[in-house]
Amino acid sequence: MATENIDRKAMLAAGKLLKNSAVQANRSIVENLATKGLGVVLEQGLYAGLLFFYSRPDRERSIANLFATMLLLLTKELVPPPEKSGVDWNNRLSTLGYIATDVTKNLQQTIWVKTIWEQTLTYVRYGAKALEKAGD
Repeated sequence: MATENIDRKAMLAAGKLLKNSAVQANRSIVENLATKGLGVVLEQGLYAGLLFFYSRPDRERSIANLFATMLLLLTKELVPPPEKSGVDWNNRLSTLGYIATDVTKNLQQTIWVKTIWEQTLTYVRYGAKALEKAGD
């Protein structure tokens, strides 16, 4: 874990999300979700952050699901679930359980994942703003 470059992982994940055609078409929603999601993660933590993205209204839901997927993929790389964990990545309760039991089982691991989520959401936020201003 200590040898991972989380800033690079955050940049790559944010860049990949920003290239998505649905994201390109909804830059203002993306910037808004990234800003609000970042605030939730900073103030309330990982579990609340994931709940935030899962609870978005219909008009934001598809973009919010992309955020949740991106954050879970990053987390899975950093904190692989135990082999027999049975995490169903398409089931929201299952992924929330993974965060609650596997990711947050020790403080260092929790801080590490929270840091990469914060960094990734920051890059998405400013990336969406930059794309909006550039118009491309």
